[in-house]
Parts: sequence; structure tokens; C-alpha cells
Amino acid sequence: MTKSLDLGCGVTPKNPFNADEVYGIDVREDLESKIKKADLVIDPIPYADETFDYVTAYDLIEHIPRVIYAPVRRKPFVELMSEVYRVLKPGGIFLSSTPGYPHAAAFIDPTHVNFISEGTLPYYFGDKAADSPWAIIYGFKGAFAVKSEEWQGPHLLTVLQKISVPADKDKVVNNKPIDQDSSESHAERVYRAHMDHDQASLAEADETFRHRLDSGSIDWWRHKRLWEPVLQCLSHTKENTWLTVGDTFGSDAFQMMREGFKHVLPTSIDSLMLEEARRRGLIENFSVENAEKLSFEDKSFDYVLCREAYHHFPRPMIALYEMIRVARKAVVLIEPQDPMIDDPVYTGTIAAGYEKSANYIYTLSRRELIKVALGLNLHVLACRGVFDIYKDEIAKLRAQEDEPEFVKYRQEIEGYEQECRLNKRKHGYLLAILYLERPAEIRQDLFSSDWSITYFPENPYLAKKQ
Repeated sequence: MTKSLDLGCGVTPKNPFNADEVYGIDVREDLESKIKKADLVIDPIPYADETFDYVTAYDLIEHIPRVIYAPVRRKPFVELMSEVYRVLKPGGIFLSSTPGYPHAAAFIDPTHVNFISEGTLPYYFGDKAADSPWAIIYGFKGAFAVKSEEWQGPHLLTVLQKISVPADKDKVVNNKPIDQDSSESHAERVYRAHMDHDQASLAEADETFRHRLDSGSIDWWRHKRLWEPVLQCLSHTKENTWLTVGDTFGSDAFQMMREGFKHVLPTSIDSLMLEEARRRGLIENFSVENAEKLSFEDKSFDYVLCREAYHHFPRPMIALYEMIRVARKAVVLIEPQDPMIDDPVYTGTIAAGYEKSANYIYTLSRRELIKVALGLNLHVLACRGVFDIYKDEIAKLRAQEDEPEFVKYRQEIEGYEQECRLNKRKHGYLLAILYLERPAEIRQDLFSSDWSITYFPENPYLAKKQ
């Protein structure tokens, strides 16, 4: 029994292949006629993988934008082609009939926003792209063979057949090859143990993403206190390129882009949640990266940010030197602070901290960063502390003044912050900006009094050689 799906079907789904069962998708739902409602500009096709023998689109794809912002840049046309590939059975057929360039019919209708010409589908999604679909760099996941393409009046009729993605494409994420060695590194093993990867399924993703993006929760308020001071100091860098490291959910990149930072690439050692974040439109691109061995060339990005991931790395200092290598202007760290280094020094005994993954929990200190700066002949380090308390029982409550638990929690933190300012208590978090260039990039007017900026002397022996 064959099944066909007609996209943008109107009141009657078309059935050019005489399939046994015919389904449709439109902006109006009619379940009796097997028509489901979906906005294909932003919604996925509401059917399971490999459901249909045929998918058809008559006078549809010219209405699917190539680029939108929702809230970050997405490519709906490419995403739709990935969805078509997903719901087709192996060997399934996709037929598109659309008014195309250079015919006037392609331009007369003001709702036509995607102008298709000969070669658009074959060269970007088909085998005419030299076995490497060009659209893969835009996020296309699939491969088609071109069966035919011909004009029928002003309409361009294209027929594509689903084929297997070449084996080497399975190892590509955003046009970046993943290490061909199948053996996991120590960092990868630690990551998988930490994430309990087998249970971190996309079935649980809804709650995870909803919680992370709930801007009204106490937990959001906590995280905002950590990243907001840094983004304020670096608010003049919104046109610069940024890399986020250990950004498992892409949430750091998403928050930065929401604050107006235009060029942010999130990375993590695994693609699972980053892929889901991209599907949800939170991020546009990402790269799978081991922080201890970044694949980028030296000085590939202006700035690199690592927020609350450094302490999960099995060899964080290696990762720090990698971040310094790929950055041009500065490396930013937002991490738990070592209580036994830097004033005020804790003089008691602290047991070694381990995660369930068996990874030792590293903490950061100013002194470590000063030594890194001096060793590499860097010149400026900006630091400040933030006191934070995590309470699981109130994390999802509302951060508003009519919530007694939030008021009590905020006042508790403010009291501890005051003790830190009086040097009676140590901040639990360290925010650090390690500048790799001379201080011309520093906008001191953007730094509050909570920051300390240290300028290091030139290495006298290097100065003599110059």
C-alpha cells in the first residue's frame, strides 16, 4: 500500500502517482480528508520518519522564505527540504511544481518570496552537486537523485528521488569533518558519563529547553547575574566574531544573539542537543568540538567564551590554551572560583570534588590566569566575583517581588555579596576576561567598580629582542 503527502494541498490533496492513501498539509485542518494543519515556514512536517512513498508540492515552495529571523536566523526552505527527505521512504519521490524564473508568474504574486530557477533543486539538494550537496553548509540533511526537470509553461516541474546519504556525509556537521578515529578520547568519555548520554534523549528535550529558556524563573535570574556583567563590558563587540566552548545546549550563543551579538558559533563535544537547538530555531549553526583540540585555525575568532564548562573538562588548562590559540582579542571565562587561592583565602580543609562521571571538578583562580598571562606575555586581565547560591527546590519558581521565596533568596545573596565586598567572604564565581592584545580594545567606561583590571609589564627579555 503506497502513501502520498501533498504539501500546501488546499481543500483537496493532489495524487499524481495514484497512491493508495493520500494525505495533505495546509494552514487549515480537515482530519476527515486526512489534512493536517502546519505552517511549513516554521513547523516541521507532522509525520514520522519514512512514512511516505511520495511527497508533492504544487505552487508551494515559492512561498517558503529562504531566510527568516525567529528569533535568530533560520533557513526555512533548506529546513523544509530536510523534512521532505526525512518523511520519505528510501527511494521515495519528491515532486515540485512551482512558477520559476524568468517567467513573470514567479514575481507577480506578492507572497512569492522564494524564486526558483533551473538548477536550484538539482544543484543544492541533488546529485548534480558533485556528490556533496551544497546546501549541507546551510544545514540540509539528506540527498536526492535528480530524476527529471522540465518546464510546463511558467511552471518548473522537478522530480527528485531520495537516496542514501553518502557514508562520509554521516561524519559531517556544518561542513566540518568529525575525527575519523572511532575511538573516544578521554574528554569524550567523561562528557558521555557526565551527560548520561543514553538517557539524554530528545524525548526529554522539551522540558530541558523550556527550563533553560524560561526568562521568568529564579534559575534564569541566577544565570543572568553571571553573564550580564561580561556582556555589558563587551557590549561594543557585537559585530565581532565569537566562539562559545562547552555550550552543550547552544544556550550561551542563543542568549548572546538575543542581546544583539551577531556572529556567535556554539560548540560542544556532542551534537545531540545542539542539533535540537538548531531545529528549534535557537541557533543557526554549530560545530562539534573537543575543547582540548579545537579544529579551528589560529586566531579564527575575535572572542572565545567558556561559561560553566571549564570545570567539567578533564584537562582544562589544555582547553584554555586552545581557546587562547583560536582567539584574536580575548578569552572570557565564567566559572566557579577556587576557595583556597586568592584573598580572602579559605584556611579550612576542603575535600576533593568529583562528579558522578568520575571527573575531578576544577575551580578557577586569578592567580592561575595571571601566570598564564605572564607566561604568554599577555598584557591585561579583568576580573570580578559573583556570589551565587543554587537551590534546586526554588530554581523553577518565579523571580518576581510577589514571590516570597524569591525575595528571601535575593536578600540572602545580597547579604553575602556585601560580605564579599568587605573581604569577609569569597565570591563563589569568577568572571575573567583575558585580553590577548594591548589594552586598546578595553572600554574602561563599560566596567563597573566591581571589576579589577590588571596590567602586566612587558617581558624585558622579549622587549630587548624587539
